[in-house]
Amino acid sequence: MANNNDDSRAVSDGPNVKSETWFALAIAAFIITVLLFAGFGIVVITAVPNERVQIAQAFTPFGAGLAAIVTFFTVAWRGVLNTRQLEYQAEQLAHARRQIESNDSANYARLLQDGAKLLGEKERQASLLAGIASLDIVIADPERRYGVEAMDLLADYVATRYGSEKLDRPLSAALRALANGEERGIISRVSATFERGVGATLNWLNIRGFKHVTYEGGVIRGEAHKRANERKDAARFVKVTVIGSQVVEDDQYIDCNFTNCRIRSIDASELVSHEFTNCDFSGAEIRNFDEELLISLDAAGEQFKRNYFYSDDPPITGGFEADWTGVLTAKKGPRNTILRKRRAEDNFL
Repeated sequence: MANNNDDSRAVSDGPNVKSETWFALAIAAFIITVLLFAGFGIVVITAVPNERVQIAQAFTPFGAGLAAIVTFFTVAWRGVLNTRQLEYQAEQLAHARRQIESNDSANYARLLQDGAKLLGEKERQASLLAGIASLDIVIADPERRYGVEAMDLLADYVATRYGSEKLDRPLSAALRALANGEERGIISRVSATFERGVGATLNWLNIRGFKHVTYEGGVIRGEAHKRANERKDAARFVKVTVIGSQVVEDDQYIDCNFTNCRIRSIDASELVSHEFTNCDFSGAEIRNFDEELLISLDAAGEQFKRNYFYSDDPPITGGFEADWTGVLTAKKGPRNTILRKRRAEDNFL
């Protein structure tokens, strides 16, 4: 709408004098010019023959000036008429654009209503798929008129089904639509908790598009875990088994099990509140580490020694000197080879 107003202002930056005024000036100038020429003709005719040439030469510049004035008023009049025509055309275009936008808004609103209605027909898979497709179209609207509302409907649908029911076609389609929305920068206003029993072996998918997601129980693996943590504070894990990922602990994990993970950063207190199996602590930043915690880890014995670090890249404890060989298994390896491998894993993860 702002562009339409700019277009109208750009067209209206012409003469402010009305076209009727310019036309009246042009007619008046023309009449005056005709009268002056008529008077000049009479003077020339009645003059002495040898003086006629001199009189004609003296009047010529004035005649040219009068003709120029008439031409100027005529051109100005035509210019104002053209400007009016352009302004009218601009107004018509602006009206047409508003009409199109109004029609588009009504169409997207209708798609939103249809999608909500079809999502309610839970026993009919075709209706569910059609409803999700309608909402996906609303999400794809470049103007984002009802994108958040469509994301809310899909998030509510997924929240009531994912984790408790098998992953069927409608649920998969809804998860894809939510992911499409997040990629377009649209996030729903819905937060949800998805539960699976502790020890359940089913893998969590990365659930996108929610304001916040809490996973309870189950297993989440590398790529899904990485994507779940792409938005800060968007995911929380409670008694979840995390496998094959890198971990930056920032209060989003509670009583979790980490297996085959690369630990990048963690608070020292979390070392005893989670379970770690075959995790790489090389170069890990361990915050708030102290001697008391070192004793606790040492007392854990073989349970914590199932994890390791490379001897030339021990964990970092912020100034506290610790003998990690009594807590973790120290592995030896060519430093450059290990670092190159780790960088490659970091880029992948």
